Amino acid sequence: MTGTPRPLASCLVTGVAGFIGSHLAERLVASGVTVHGVDCFTEYYQRHLKEANLARLRGSPLFSLNHLDLATDPVGVYGHENNGLVHRVIDPLRKGVASRLPHQLLNVIAMPLAMVLQALVKGVYRPLRGTSVFDRLPLHAYLYSLSRFSFRQNLSIVFDHLVAPTAFYLRREEFERWFADSGLENVEITWRNENSWRGRGEVARTPTPPSPRGSPAAPGARTA
Repeated sequence: MTGTPRPLASCLVTGVAGFIGSHLAERLVASGVTVHGVDCFTEYYQRHLKEANLARLRGSPLFSLNHLDLATDPVGVYGHENNGLVHRVIDPLRKGVASRLPHQLLNVIAMPLAMVLQALVKGVYRPLRGTSVFDRLPLHAYLYSLSRFSFRQNLSIVFDHLVAPTAFYLRREEFERWFADSGLENVEITWRNENSWRGRGEVARTPTPPSPRGSPAAPGARTA
């Protein structure tokens, strides 16, 4: 690989409330990187110890915390369905122009776009929720969901849409294939905000083989 690697714009840190994860996140934030932290706050460590690890990060606008268990919580992806505006306008702009620009310049470009987005979702989509007009608005379910976010969160969303050189939008059958190919059982696929797929499944349980003849019976087992 040749050339100088581009600096990170944003990243995901799992186990962010742990000792290593929190220190990594602090270094990234100090370098100007937006950090999306994930932690399930397992019972292996007391909650107050993990909260102490996050104390210096919580005040930063570059840090967000998501309380998730990646082993059990559903996985989500942007769907191909109902994302025509993204395919026809945003994706070509991102691939051909935005992803090639310096991140500092993208930050400048993202700011006015995020202001427009914030005005739309707070001033139009949220007030019209529940009316007949709302259902005719483009991407109404998704953009309404953004009305719950702060300006800083929506600015990060705009920036992430612009900076990614590659993005994938999956059809339902493609997303379902992930679970089928992994051999998962009890799969649940749901349509979220009418523009993304969310799914979960369980690892197939291996049946317990019968005990060979002549082996000791399990405790409590009845013998003939």
